[in-house]
Amino acid sequence: MDRDQKHDLPSRSGAEQTRNWINLVAGLTHSIGNEVRAIHDETSSMLDIIDKMPHPPEPLWEQTRFIQDINRVRLGFINFLEEFAECLKSGQGRRPIPQNLKEIPLDEFLPAIRDKVGRFECRNLDPDDPNHQVQLQLNKHLELPMVIQFDPPDQTTLRSGRIPVLEFVAYEFIKNALRNCSGKQALKIVVETRGEWVSILFINDLNIHEKLPPPGKPGLGCSQCRKIVPKVFHVGNSDFSDTFCEPCLRVQIDENLGRSWEPGHTSQGGKGLGLFVIRHFLETFYFGRTHCGVTQWKDHEVYFKITIPSDLAAAIGRHNARFDTRPTTPLTRPPR
Repeated sequence: MDRDQKHDLPSRSGAEQTRNWINLVAGLTHSIGNEVRAIHDETSSMLDIIDKMPHPPEPLWEQTRFIQDINRVRLGFINFLEEFAECLKSGQGRRPIPQNLKEIPLDEFLPAIRDKVGRFECRNLDPDDPNHQVQLQLNKHLELPMVIQFDPPDQTTLRSGRIPVLEFVAYEFIKNALRNCSGKQALKIVVETRGEWVSILFINDLNIHEKLPPPGKPGLGCSQCRKIVPKVFHVGNSDFSDTFCEPCLRVQIDENLGRSWEPGHTSQGGKGLGLFVIRHFLETFYFGRTHCGVTQWKDHEVYFKITIPSDLAAAIGRHNARFDTRPTTPLTRPPR
């Protein structure tokens, strides 16, 4: 075996390992997907039977519908994993244009996802579950209204997109917004269309509590800078028990937002993988960008933003054209 052959072994081994992981994800997803789809079909049949009863028991109908609603959410996640596995197989070279791309009317699509979050997340968890307090906080805000703004007002539709991907993305952002908001302001979604790019901003306020010193005391101490200040602030919906002066609170929130895309980072239980998966998928396979920050510090409003092509089929076509010999117009980068 010569030097070149020896040097080539690690790369071939790495490629083989990648293929094995892809096949494992695809196989598990297919297996679980079959079970989830079977539950969907069975609950649909049960609802048809119940609807034909002369006096159907209402609790039976409600529980069956609830199981179906939960299953639909899981089915959405399975569909996302299938899309993920398909994109992994395509790699970074030429990519096939998916057959399931559809026009997506966001003025109907986003409210439907909001409704799905409200139905699924109303479930009750075991008090011993580590996510119980997080779920209780979320349950308080399930009826919170959501306002959608379009800019320009007549641009409300994606020309072609992957519905399972965007369902998963929107579900995660809306769920997180409900977990972290104060419940005093409506959730906001702003959809901005600029040429071939569409940006979707998910906006919510933070549950910031103000704490004043007891009578006779000049102030309270900041956990970060140790200064005595007239009042301190606490982030109510997180695992952090520290209190901060206003400048340190802003720094803390900015740092948390910056780390929110990192795997394992979470302030409310869970595995902290949702936003990491979203950023990786959108930037690697959807030609998109992700960003987050503070919109209005006065109202403690934060945003999470995704920017994606309005026409994914056209974006994939421009990507594939880079591998052709003929000169083409390159795909421009999305705006920040």
